[in-house]
Amino acid sequence: MQIIGSSDLRKYYKEELEGKKIRIDRLVCSVNSLEYSGKLKITNSGLAYIDVRNENEFTKIVFDTLKKVTLQS
Repeated sequence: MQIIGSSDLRKYYKEELEGKKIRIDRLVCSVNSLEYSGKLKITNSGLAYIDVRNENEFTKIVFDTLKKVTLQS
């Protein structure tokens, strides 16, 4: 399944994953915007590979977001 936006991701989660025990081994994202473009890969060991334009700013955004998600769990 190709996930294009947050609505696709939400639909996939509700149909396929909700109520099941899941494990994510690796996350690979393509980033396309005016300020940032490139790839982001995060493994289950916590290794993050960031290859984007404006890497320092993008890294701060990613890790601030991950902190927020972790605190909400």
